[in-house]
Amino acid sequence: MEKFVEVHGYKNFVYCYGQGSITLVLLSGSGVPFPSLEYKTLAKALAKTYQVIGIEKLGYGRSDLTENNRQRLS
Repeated sequence: MEKFVEVHGYKNFVYCYGQGSITLVLLSGSGVPFPSLEYKTLAKALAKTYQVIGIEKLGYGRSDLTENNRQRLS
């Protein structure tokens, strides 16, 4: 599943693979411009055992751009 989730009026791109009783959340560092593409192979491999959720931070990948500080929305 891939979809956009609205947070404080901005759209964040989120992807989810697998169905396990343990959930892993993938958050990329700031040097990864398209996290969903960069980590897709890893996420799908982990999804054989776990539920894997990835979140693209604002300003990265398919998420909205923002003028706000990326560490905190006020």
